[in-house]
Order: sequence, then structure tokens, then C-alpha cells
Amino acid sequence: MQVRSTFRTWVLYIVFALPLTASTQTLLQQFPPANELAFSVNLEVGEGLALFFFGGRDSTLTLWRTDGTPAGTRELRRFASSTPPLHRLLVVDGQWFFGLSEHAVGAALWTSDGTTEGTQPLAEFGRPPQFLTAFRREAYFIGSAPDTGPELWKSDGGRLKAWLIQETMPGAEGGCRSILGPAGNRLIFLAQHPRFGLEPWVTDGTRQGTMVLKDLCPGSCPAQIDNFTPAGDRAFFFLHPPGVSGQLWVTDGTASGTRMVKQLSGSGIFQGQERRAMLGELLLFCGYSPEAGWELWRSDGTGEGTFQLTDLRPGPAGSFPGGMHATETRLFFTADDGQHGEELWVTDGTIAGTRLLADLNPGEASSAPQQHRLSDGRLYFSADDGRRGRELWASDRTASGAELIADLVPGTLSGDPIRITAFGRGVLFIAVDPTGRPCLWRYEPPEEENTGEP
Repeated sequence: MQVRSTFRTWVLYIVFALPLTASTQTLLQQFPPANELAFSVNLEVGEGLALFFFGGRDSTLTLWRTDGTPAGTRELRRFASSTPPLHRLLVVDGQWFFGLSEHAVGAALWTSDGTTEGTQPLAEFGRPPQFLTAFRREAYFIGSAPDTGPELWKSDGGRLKAWLIQETMPGAEGGCRSILGPAGNRLIFLAQHPRFGLEPWVTDGTRQGTMVLKDLCPGSCPAQIDNFTPAGDRAFFFLHPPGVSGQLWVTDGTASGTRMVKQLSGSGIFQGQERRAMLGELLLFCGYSPEAGWELWRSDGTGEGTFQLTDLRPGPAGSFPGGMHATETRLFFTADDGQHGEELWVTDGTIAGTRLLADLNPGEASSAPQQHRLSDGRLYFSADDGRRGRELWASDRTASGAELIADLVPGTLSGDPIRITAFGRGVLFIAVDPTGRPCLWRYEPPEEENTGEP
């Protein structure tokens, strides 16, 4: 397959292929040639609008907006900055937040309502705010002020702008390291403390309700936590104690409700955002055992209910399941069973209900599905079927197969869709056109097509 290497200098991810549908993709905006672009930042949708960034090699950064129509796609503001916003755009109740360092303003928390006039800095910091997270209809983030260092802050975008919740490590060094996510009606974050070391903290958004959740690694040793996964009124996470194999834990945001579920073999779980997902009350994840390698595991939050679900590739090599995205009744994921290459699979959380969805690149070759996004019950993604390059695909309505949505660059060259984002009944995405220029596209299924789950 031939790939336009210049396009890959500014983007990260992609989409997949099969019989072409009667699609209704719309070109919303054509951008400068790829060799003039440095990067793009995720599309973030709120109340019928999507905002995103493009960065140029001329040290400019441009914030764009789109309402899904060519006329409603336009620049909002240009920034004198060659550095992309840290982490991602965040939208809360129709208001976007992002951290950015600009020459004129410095490092600051910015907000936008989707208009040029409403795009402005909210609060200045020593460096751009990080780990923006929506919680209780407010934006939480790690902000670094000169006298506190990195600590947990929040903003509602209104008159008060932003305020510090609590200092976890008094002094200019600061203690807050990352925001993990919500567990029920509390937010969990990692912070350093002189007495406890690096441990999980919990907050309800008030100073009084902010405290150490539990000393998981007693003394001053750091609690190594990853793969935090919210699950309704609780959350799963993996802990890696010194000298011990990985452990699966669950928390409801209280000390008494934070407990180990099961000790796992080796490192326990393959790290990565798309290596685990919730299917109803079940956590499905890429877990390890010496006998089977990396395979699909499940947990219901109990020790006896945590086990390897499938062995798609018998032996220690493992199938490395990833790309996990769940609807209400099924989980889509990618895996390599050693016979079909890396392809798209589907499961209902049972052994009998786990099957190959589509072998898009037949035989041992891989279509390597990527950039998975759910919209209106369908999974959209990029893949290469070996004949048409990497293009946009989607699962069909019954999850019995997959179909090619758009062959944007006919032949073996690739449209290379990235930043696939749910919008309306379909998706927004960025891909090159036949001239090789990156473009913003919208795909909307035909009106008569019911794309929800049967």
C-alpha cells in the first residue's frame, strides 16, 4: 500500500473498508497542503457544534468550528503559538475549555462558546492547564500557580473564572500529578503528600470534601495506578505494588469501598486507553497469563468473576485485543487470532457470543482497524482491505459485518481518515482528498437507514 507520508507528519490515526454504501459524505473544509501543517487536535462536539485546532509550520495555531455544514465551518481565532494545546479540548454544557501557551497572554486556561467574541482567556497560570476533566457540570484541571505549583483547580467558565480546590503539597512544588476520573459522585486524582507519598485522592469539589482516598502503598512509596475506568457509581483501576504482579482494584470513592478484586499474573493488563471498556456491569480488558499471553479478560468486580474470557490465539503468543468500544449490548474490539491477521471482533461478554465480525483483508494479512468511534449504534473506523488503501468503514446495523463508507482516494492510495468523531447520526473526520490535501468531512447515513441496535 502506498501512503502519503507528508500527511502522517501532522496526524496520528486512521479508518477501515468493504462494499461501498450509498453514502452522503460532505466536504466541509479543505486545508493547506500537509507539508504546511504541523498537527491537528481532536474534534470536540457540544450542542451541535464541534471545535478543533490546526497548527501550521509558520508558528501559528488556528481554532476552528463547524456545525456540520460548509457554510458553518470557519476559523474562530488564530494564536501566535506553535505548540498544540496540552491534552484535549473539553466541552461542558456547550462551553469549551483548553489550556494553551500564547506569546501575548502566556500560559492560560481558555474558554470558547463557539464564537470569536466568546473565545478568551479565563485565568493565567505558570504553564498551560492539563488533564481537563468534566465533573458535575464544571471543568476540573491541574493548574500551576507560582505560589502553589501543580494542584487541582476547577472552573465553571463564569464570573469567578477558576479557583483552587485544595493544596495537597503545601508550597511552590505542588502535589497534584494527574486526574484519573469519576467514581460515582466523586472525582479521583493522584497527588503527592509529605506523609503518604503519591496516592489517590478524592474530591466532591469542595475543600472540606478533598482528602486522601486510601494509602495503597503504605509509607512514602508511590502508588502506581493506571487504566482507571469509570463504571457508573464505581470505577476499576490497576495497581502495581513494588515487587508484586499487577492487581485489579475497584472503588466507589470511599476508603471502605476501595478494595482489591484480584491479584493478576505478570503485569496484569496491557496499558492503553482502548485496551479496556465497560460492557454493562462487566469490565472487559486485555489481560495476561503466562499460558495464553495477552487475551480478552472480564471482571464483574469480584475475584471469582474475574477471569480470561477467550483464548483467540492458542498458546503464549496472545491475540492482543484492543480498540475496545461498547454499546449497550456488545463490545467491538480488534485482535489477531493468528489466522486472519488483526481484524475486527465482537462479543456480548460470553465465550459463545465472541466472534470475528469481518475479515476485511482476507487471510493472514491485517486490515488493522484503527480510530474506532461509536455513533448511533454503529462503530466507525479506518482500515485497509489490501485493495483500496486505508479508508472509512463502519459496522452494519446488526453487527454481522462491516461496510466501506467512503473511498475518498480511489485505488490503492489512502484517504487516511483520522479524528473520527460522533456527530449527529454519523461522524466528522479528517482525511485527504484525491489531490492529497487534508480536509474536514462529514458522513451522515441515509435518512431511511436505521443505524441503532436491533
